[in-house]
Amino acid sequence: MQREIRNLNLVFILFIVFITLPFAISLTRRIKNERDSAIEFARIEANASYNKDILYRRWVAMHGGVYVPVTKQTPPNPYMASAPERDIVTTTGKKLTLINPAYMSRQVYELADKDAGVKAHITSLQPIRPQNKADEWETKALQKFQKGDSEFSSIETIKGKECLRYIHSMTTEKACLQCHANQGYKVGDSRGGISIRVPLDKYSEIADAKIAVVVQNHLYLYLFILLFAILTYRFYSKDLRLRLHMQMQVARSEANLKVQNKEYALLNEDFKEQNLLLNSAKEKAEENEHLFRTIFAEAPVGMALVNSISGKMYEVNEKFAHIAGRTTEEMIHLDWMVITHPDDLQTDLDNMALLNAGKINGFNLQKRYMKPDNSTVWINMTIAKTNVDKFGSPCHVCMIEDITQNKQAEEKLKSSSEELKRYASHLQNIREEERILLAREIHDDLAQNLIAVKVDLGLLKIDLLKEFVNAENSNLMNNLTELSTKMNDTISTCRKIMSGLRSEELELIGLLETMKLYTIGFQEKYKIECSFHTDMETILLDPKKSVTLLRIFQEALSNIYKHAKASLVNITLSTSNELLICEIVDNGVGFDATNKTKSHSYGIIGMKERITLLNGSLHVNSSMNNGTTVRIEIPYL
Repeated sequence: MQREIRNLNLVFILFIVFITLPFAISLTRRIKNERDSAIEFARIEANASYNKDILYRRWVAMHGGVYVPVTKQTPPNPYMASAPERDIVTTTGKKLTLINPAYMSRQVYELADKDAGVKAHITSLQPIRPQNKADEWETKALQKFQKGDSEFSSIETIKGKECLRYIHSMTTEKACLQCHANQGYKVGDSRGGISIRVPLDKYSEIADAKIAVVVQNHLYLYLFILLFAILTYRFYSKDLRLRLHMQMQVARSEANLKVQNKEYALLNEDFKEQNLLLNSAKEKAEENEHLFRTIFAEAPVGMALVNSISGKMYEVNEKFAHIAGRTTEEMIHLDWMVITHPDDLQTDLDNMALLNAGKINGFNLQKRYMKPDNSTVWINMTIAKTNVDKFGSPCHVCMIEDITQNKQAEEKLKSSSEELKRYASHLQNIREEERILLAREIHDDLAQNLIAVKVDLGLLKIDLLKEFVNAENSNLMNNLTELSTKMNDTISTCRKIMSGLRSEELELIGLLETMKLYTIGFQEKYKIECSFHTDMETILLDPKKSVTLLRIFQEALSNIYKHAKASLVNITLSTSNELLICEIVDNGVGFDATNKTKSHSYGIIGMKERITLLNGSLHVNSSMNNGTTVRIEIPYL
């Protein structure tokens, strides 16, 4: 028994170690991911600022600069003194000066310098303006650009605050030569860059808030598991020590009995001494009885001696009465059927029938007791048959534990799981709505504008043919034709993007025909032979379920193209036992379905998450070099 206690202690220590390590690793990874995300968001903001500045500069360069009134803040640019018409006067006498892209960018950056947000700076290794000279960090980046790099970023500490420094090269364009040709630049050369500084304060605050939630969730779960482990350890440790104590008492009693027997044999001739030994034995028996009563009364679980036929309780300890919400005096006037919840009674009666028939020696089950105030308590009950006959009736020992809190925790966990499922469904619906909205905006704005440009190009070609002789074979006409062809390709690309975001076929011809069309397109695009078999004429599902099933189908075919290296795919669609069944079989290389670390397992995980929203199931059977079978089953009434 001592060995069992030592083993229990060792198991408890190992359990604490094994739960602590995964929690620490998980928490460390989550914190690192949040930190990395903050830096990535800052880099995205810097890149967006650069792209915006480049567009403004191109617009100004495209127009050869813009004229603005001469003010104290905007004097004529001394570096454009040689530019023709740098300064002009309007018919009303207003003086205007020409602003080139660099002058415009510098003034915008000076305005932004007053703000604590993103700051930008034009720089070069050969600046025309001394203030644009590169600092040490910018010089290092510009030297990289001369070797072929186009952008560079790092985390720096400026004035005690962490910032993301980002710089992107500026490539010399034809419009740039107006001001920079005398520096020896040619079209395509890297002539400098735009340096951007993004404070990390706001991103760090968001990351810190997320990290706090992650730490809190990890800590709560860890403490819950630790508390459960401690309570379990204490329960079993106390039980083992109690059993050890009882064994020691029994051993002592046996030793005492042996001594008494020897004394009885030696003093058999002496009646008085024999009588003394009998009295001594009686006292020991009373002590043992007292010890048993003490153990029965102080046991950590509820214990009762019960008539196996009538269910009457002969003896009940305080723990049992407390769990049942009554006193020990009340309990001995009741039977267990009276306090058992009606919904749990039949199961208990069936087990008792097997016990009384001698088919089992005991059983264990979870059920509910009814308290006097009609509240219920969940118990874990263990029944053990005994050799005790009291008043001529067989008896059994009933031991109970209060597991109400465990049951409540199970219900909360189940409720939480249902809430997560509903939330996942909500996210999926939002994702599809965003796809539809984006596709509609591309159709209504971008695609319509492209079509309008195409029409204008056609009208321009007609006008050229009318105005100029031999215009049909001119370079300008050829360029317009090539531009029109590119415009057609762009419109086609837009339509493909819209089709990927929102399947118009699904709304127009239904799910079944959409799946067939997608299969044909998959075969033509990836040169993988596909066959589609079904006896169904149509599939009747609500729009949200249709979209979800279509996404699962598309993901399955995408996995075949990415991983299977298959030459043949068979697709079967049918119904059976109120289920809609879609089976996709390929002759590819297959994979080890038990290995969850492969890249294709992420696609399977995504499919399982979607199928859960349809209350369906996904079965994937595969082995190396034997192809893969994907079977999708969803309720279909």
